[in-house]
Amino acid sequence: MHFTGGKEFAYVLFPRPDTADAVKAKPRVDQLYVDSRGRVVAKVFSGITNIDGGLPIQTQVTYFFDRELDCVAAEINDGFGQAHSWHFRDGSLDHRVTEREKAQLKRTAKLPTAPDGNAPEVLELFTDACASKEP
Repeated sequence: MHFTGGKEFAYVLFPRPDTADAVKAKPRVDQLYVDSRGRVVAKVFSGITNIDGGLPIQTQVTYFFDRELDCVAAEINDGFGQAHSWHFRDGSLDHRVTEREKAQLKRTAKLPTAPDGNAPEVLELFTDACASKEP
C-alpha cells in the first residue's frame, strides 16, 4: 500500500455504513475524547433518516481505542437497525442488515500514516462489509 509520508502517530480508517449512502451523508467523527477509563472514544455520525414523518433516526457507531489507537470495542446505536430496515423497505438498500455487516462496522483499520486515498488497497480494507447480503 502506498502512504503519503506524513508524521502521524497512527491513522485510523472507519468503515462507511450503507445507511449513510442511503441518505447521501458523509460520515464524520462527531465527538472525540478520552473517557474515565483512559480510552480514546470516537463517535462517528453517519446520517439521519426521517421515517414516515416521525422522529428523525440518527445512525452512529461509537469506537473505543486504547492508547496505541487499537480498537478495543465498538457499539452501534439502535438507530442503525431501525434506519437500515426502513431503507430496505423503501428500496434504497437492497438487503436486510446482517450480523456480519454489523460486525464489519465495528472493525477499523489502523495504518502507520495516511494512505493514498485512491489506492485500491484502501477500498479493499472494507469491501466485504456487506459481502453476505441476505435479501
